[in-house]
Amino acid sequence: DSEPSTWDYYIYINLTYEWAPIDQDSSITMAYSSIGTYVKSLIDTKSHKIKHYHDRTGDKSDVTYNRTRHEIYQNSNQTEWRQIKIEVTTELKYSLTNYVKGDSFKSSLQSSLNSAAPLYQVKFNEIYVSTEEVPDYTGAIIGAVVGGIFVLVLCVLFACCARKKMIAKKWSKPHSVWVNNNGLFGKNHEGESNPFISGTYCGHYHQYGKSHPMDDFELTFDGNARVSGNGSDTVGSYNITGIYSINTARMQLDKTYIKGTGDWSENLGHTVKIKLEYNQSKKQFSGPWFVRTHKYQGTGKWVIRLDAANDDHEETTAGDDANTRTSTYTMKTKLNQKKRKKKSSVGTSEYLSVNLM
Repeated sequence: DSEPSTWDYYIYINLTYEWAPIDQDSSITMAYSSIGTYVKSLIDTKSHKIKHYHDRTGDKSDVTYNRTRHEIYQNSNQTEWRQIKIEVTTELKYSLTNYVKGDSFKSSLQSSLNSAAPLYQVKFNEIYVSTEEVPDYTGAIIGAVVGGIFVLVLCVLFACCARKKMIAKKWSKPHSVWVNNNGLFGKNHEGESNPFISGTYCGHYHQYGKSHPMDDFELTFDGNARVSGNGSDTVGSYNITGIYSINTARMQLDKTYIKGTGDWSENLGHTVKIKLEYNQSKKQFSGPWFVRTHKYQGTGKWVIRLDAANDDHEETTAGDDANTRTSTYTMKTKLNQKKRKKKSSVGTSEYLSVNLM
């Protein structure tokens, strides 16, 4: 690889000086800006091809006489000093560093400073210069960014795996846990009618952020809390089994595809689990679905309703044995309301034992 056209360097200039004030109690100050001006005039020249010049000195306070400090340095045989740190970008890597470390630069700087020093009663003695290439942190920054991205990806993957396991665990519970719901109706149904009517159902489901229509399929409710059905779609033919509860207006279905039918790449003979709850105002069932295979795990929403052709049948069925059903659902509603409000325990006389089917 070819060398870069410019180099970044730190130049450390250590100035030693001593005070010779006429009045020991006087306040004498030499402005730091004056010192910085002399340093820059000797370094930032066209002959050295300086592209950027920055004063990185940490302490830019003025050089000020302090009697106590002065006496401490004298008694300990030490010399007061000040460090100046300059950052430069140059095309002349070696000639500049050799120049600032050479006697010519140091003597020129010393002469310039001492030419003004009598005004401040200070004398600059030895000057020491060292250089250091500015560290290139690009690799470290890139490494940190790449490492951060890697850690972030791992965290996302871990979170996704944890979420999938949590969802799978939630769906592994027995159907009866969700369906029975401790005998409580959902928020959209209070037992106004029996929503579980055998017939042809239609609807749609949500997956990959879109709504997809379903082909019509059959559901049969046997009057003994069990439901079955069948149908077919783009994946293949399937059978449906599950349970339901009139007391909660809920049902949970297992939609199992018959392997060898439909799309062989999609039909793995897998089972889709579906939880549905009836919404009285919308006259429909809705709820989440879940599937897990070796190729895919996902969840979404199912919405189904009795096909319009079954409307007359629904009204007739709902009206059969009207007195018994109305009385039964009214009493069930009261019991559910009492459970929800968490009132005191219900007496033995309030429990009902009736045949709802």
